[in-house]
Amino acid sequence: MKLFRVFLSLTFITVFPLFIHAQIDSLEQMRVEQLLITQRFDSARIYTEDWDLNQASDYQKSLRELAVNEELDYEPFHSFVTKMSTRAYIQTSSLDSFIQSKLKVPSSKESINIDWIDIQFYYTQSFRNSANLKQANIENEKILNYLNQFDESDEGYTHGIIKYNIHQIVSALIQKDIEKGKLLCEENTQRAIGIKDTNLIIACQYHLCDFIMLEGDLQGYIDISRKCFEMDQAMKSKSQYFHANVIHLVDALIYAGDPDGDVLDLLDILYNHPRIRPDSYTLYAKYVARFPPGSPEVNNLLEKMGHSSLEEFADESFKISKKAHNLNDQYHMVQELSRLLIAHGSIEKGIYFKDLSIQLTQEMYGEEMSKALSENEINQVRIEKEHEVALEKQKANLYSIIAALIAGLLLLTIWLFVRQQKQNRLLRSKNEEISQQKDAIAKREEEKALLLKEVHHRVKNNFQMVSSLLELQSRGIEDDRARELAEEGKNRVKSMALIHQRLYQNDDLLIYFDEYINKLVTEIAAMYDHEHKAQVKVDIPSISFDIDTAIPLGLIVNELVTNAFKYGMTEDSKNLEVRIEKHSNDSYLLKVKDSGKGLSKNFDPQKAKSLGLRLVRSLSKQLQGSVQYTYEAGSAFKVLFKDSDMRRQVQ
Repeated sequence: MKLFRVFLSLTFITVFPLFIHAQIDSLEQMRVEQLLITQRFDSARIYTEDWDLNQASDYQKSLRELAVNEELDYEPFHSFVTKMSTRAYIQTSSLDSFIQSKLKVPSSKESINIDWIDIQFYYTQSFRNSANLKQANIENEKILNYLNQFDESDEGYTHGIIKYNIHQIVSALIQKDIEKGKLLCEENTQRAIGIKDTNLIIACQYHLCDFIMLEGDLQGYIDISRKCFEMDQAMKSKSQYFHANVIHLVDALIYAGDPDGDVLDLLDILYNHPRIRPDSYTLYAKYVARFPPGSPEVNNLLEKMGHSSLEEFADESFKISKKAHNLNDQYHMVQELSRLLIAHGSIEKGIYFKDLSIQLTQEMYGEEMSKALSENEINQVRIEKEHEVALEKQKANLYSIIAALIAGLLLLTIWLFVRQQKQNRLLRSKNEEISQQKDAIAKREEEKALLLKEVHHRVKNNFQMVSSLLELQSRGIEDDRARELAEEGKNRVKSMALIHQRLYQNDDLLIYFDEYINKLVTEIAAMYDHEHKAQVKVDIPSISFDIDTAIPLGLIVNELVTNAFKYGMTEDSKNLEVRIEKHSNDSYLLKVKDSGKGLSKNFDPQKAKSLGLRLVRSLSKQLQGSVQYTYEAGSAFKVLFKDSDMRRQVQ
């Protein structure tokens, strides 16, 4: 026993100081990382001057070189960027600024610098993830321009061209060009196999899964995702797609009913990673919702999370999501938590989270509307500047008035949004006050429905007020083009006002689209067909959509029908057909056809520059759809789209 105590004492004396020293080194290393990211190189240089490079790790040597040398080696640069991209406390914008300050195209023409290509690929990916596709394309072209200086037989050329093509694959996915995307994935997978690069094989196969899902092949999606997972597990260092692939695999397996029973093991992988952990809560909620109350799966989840009830789990999950997720990810988590609570009998709490999902939807809708209006305003200003030299001073002033009117409309929209937010807060406060009464659920639902209908009523009135302002303004406009722009804006506002009018008139807060389209087409016809000669056929089944689908779809119909009356009618033939039909199990087809002369043979709606068709194209993407043009004894526009339920199944 005495010898044992002596052994413990010696161990404590020798090991404990080493442990303390390691912790100090770790804190200093973290401090140097933060100084480098914020581009305070002089301070980072002072911190690293006292490091003993003979005892320093390879990574510490890389930090030292980044702090000291202005002309750096790309290998330590790559090592640093890879480390920082996994740090939870490092903001992506700060890392991007650091890369921009340091990253330069290698001057050496002797061999391809793979480290530079990988850093440039990450930089391109960062712009793409932030929806700045224009800059992402510019950065990606730098990779190709760099590779073109070398022979294709160079060892690093294949690696670089695959990295370049991955961005092309994602671009094809955004455009939903399945044939092109699958071909690129297969070609680059073979290239990666040829150079035996497992990381690149996984990258190409991961993106192939996206196109497989677009085709509706769930089992194929699961098989490829599992194959990528197994390849990643076999590697010493995980690929950058590892956790994203696990998330997709878990989601697909839950949807398929967890046939192999390994969802929980995969969820543990996500939960045990600090940066990915917030994403696991949504998947845990979706998984446990499949089991009855009191089941072992539910109890195991509560024990794992350290919670006494699902309500406590839901509150904590949402609190974490608000810190780690954007509005879209918060919305999906709240939806899953609401379904989980309702399925397990916690109706009141489930409705509370359902209310949160409505609020998040309204916030996202408000942001998207503001962005769309801002983009239209910028485009209009650009067009005005192109013609400014040729226009007279009077027309220039007139365009300034139009720009001010658009800005006023934007401010009015923001004001309406803030006002609606206040009404939402008032609604939640009212619900909390009556929640302790025995009949709280039924009474709260009744009052919520009345207040929500009133909100739509007021939004409709506000849209009508905006329409009236536009109409009054257009009367004083002498320029035909300006008056036409004002009329088009008024029609778009009217189509949205009609949506909200239908919402407050219907008890179930759904838009019965056959009634809505008949009313919308009648109003447009009254504006353009003064002699009532047009033969209009509206063939729409008795279907209903929620506001997330009805507003963009109503704006699409408004644009296409207005174009048909303006350009698609001749004196001899004035026929118009509007049709909606179920295209497949996961989509609908809208068709608007007139009897006019049609557009040019080479017309492509994807390249159209008119504001109306660009708006149709943008709204179609919002509905996870596409727009096509054909000539069928007249212009025929076909819009393939999905309703809210169908879009959620893909996400």
